[in-house]
Amino acid sequence: MVDHTQETWALSGDGHTIYARCPKYFAAILHVVLNGWSISKADANSNAQLAVAFTNGGYSIDSVVLSQPEQYDEVIDGLNEFLVNLAYIVLRKYRNARLIHCAAYENKGEAHLIVAQKNQGKSTLIYQKACSGDQVLADDLLIWLPKTAEFVCLGLPLRMRRPVLGLDGQASDSESFFAGNGIAYSKSGLFSIAPFGHRILLDHIWQIKRDYRPDKIPIYKAAQTLNNFLIGPEFSEKRKDKVN
Repeated sequence: MVDHTQETWALSGDGHTIYARCPKYFAAILHVVLNGWSISKADANSNAQLAVAFTNGGYSIDSVVLSQPEQYDEVIDGLNEFLVNLAYIVLRKYRNARLIHCAAYENKGEAHLIVAQKNQGKSTLIYQKACSGDQVLADDLLIWLPKTAEFVCLGLPLRMRRPVLGLDGQASDSESFFAGNGIAYSKSGLFSIAPFGHRILLDHIWQIKRDYRPDKIPIYKAAQTLNNFLIGPEFSEKRKDKVN
């Protein structure tokens, strides 16, 4: 029998701590997929900003940036919602920060950032880079500090649609990923993923367009391009002081 009892956990990194309530097995999954985060038991009275509850055969995800909980049938879909909300909450810890929808990797000491519209191959490209041994700085979300021109990595895992195929065309879900029905998240330690709090300066920016090939963007157009791929501030707005 699976124990779905909620416990309170401290998720810490880069000098910040976020408290979450979730079952012990969910915290174990977080420990295996997050990079550069420490996860430890916290006082039950800590003011939780995120919560995971198993109710009515599914998973309810709540956070201080959600107006009401989101419901999911399987744990990996719930994990997806949890990690997105974690990024929104972390963003509020940094002054004048913005959240960019992008992928990024480091090759030979140079940071490459990739932007693209949905379903244009951004995640596939970053997975290829990861399989080639490059360090992944972001698969989907990256914090931008415009005043210092720095970017802060969130330490989130690779997120892929299923089935996940390696460069040899063979499925790799079982060894490298926690897989749900539709998506899969990479396990930490199997790819080089920058830890939460790792800071970079941008060397190159690329945009994938309709032909699925990345075009290099002149560095003087970097800010203009990035502004087109910002996550709206309404997603990270605080809607309540704590979760129920």
